[in-house]
Amino acid sequence: MMQLHRAVSQFQTDLTTLTDRLSVLIQTYGKTPMMGRTLLQHALPITFGDKLTGWLDGLTRSVDRLQRLADSGLVLQLGGPVGTGTSFGAQVATIRQRVAQQLDLQPTDHAWHTQRDRLNELTTALGILNGSLGKLANDVILLMQTEVGEVREGAAEGKGGSSSMPHKRNPVSATFMLSIAHQTPGLVSAMLGAMIQPHERAAGAWHSEWPIVRQLARLTGANLHHANELFAGLEVDVDRMKKNMGGG
Repeated sequence: MMQLHRAVSQFQTDLTTLTDRLSVLIQTYGKTPMMGRTLLQHALPITFGDKLTGWLDGLTRSVDRLQRLADSGLVLQLGGPVGTGTSFGAQVATIRQRVAQQLDLQPTDHAWHTQRDRLNELTTALGILNGSLGKLANDVILLMQTEVGEVREGAAEGKGGSSSMPHKRNPVSATFMLSIAHQTPGLVSAMLGAMIQPHERAAGAWHSEWPIVRQLARLTGANLHHANELFAGLEVDVDRMKKNMGGG
C-alpha cells in the first residue's frame, strides 16, 4: 500500500501535466474544423476541439477516480494473525489510527486479508485509465496515416524514422501507448479472479496479486510518460484538415 501510495501520487502528477497540455491544445485549436469519422469513414464536420475535449473528458474522470481512491482506498492492513486485532489488546483502534497516520495511509476498522475489493477498485481504475490512453493513442495513429496526415508526433533524433523508408514519420509514443493499453485488461482480469480468497488468509490467491499489481503500476507509469511525450510535441496540420474536408 505504501508503494501504491507513491505510485498513485506520481500518476496524479503526470495526469495533471497531460490534462494541462490537452487544455492548451483546446485553446489553440478549439475551433479548427476537421472531418468527423464514424466506422472509419468520413461522416460530418466537427472541430479538432471536439476531439480533444473527448480525450480530455475521459482523462478527467480518471483524475477524479484516482483522487477518490487515494482518499479512501489506500488503507492500512493491521489485524494480527487472523484479522481480529485482539492481539493488540483494548487499544487496537488507537494503534491502527496512529500507525496509519505514521505511514500516511487510511485506517480501517477491520482487516482486509481476504476482502480485496479496495485493491481491485484501484487496479480497475488503472485499467480504465490505460484504456482511455489507448483510445487517445489509437486516434493519433489513425490521424497520422499517410492518407489522413492531420497530426504528427513531434520529430526528434532517432524517433519515428525508418532505416529502409526514410520518407516515413512513424508513430512511436502512440504505438507504445496502444501496446500498453492492450496488455492491461488481462492484468485487471487476473486481479478480479484473485478476489476469491478462502477464510481469513489465502494460500496462493493473495500471493498471485503481487507481480500483477507491480506490472500494472509500471505499465501505467510508462503509458503516462509516453502520453506526455506525445503531447509535448504534437504537430497539428490545419491545412490538411481543411483539405480532407474538401476545402481545397
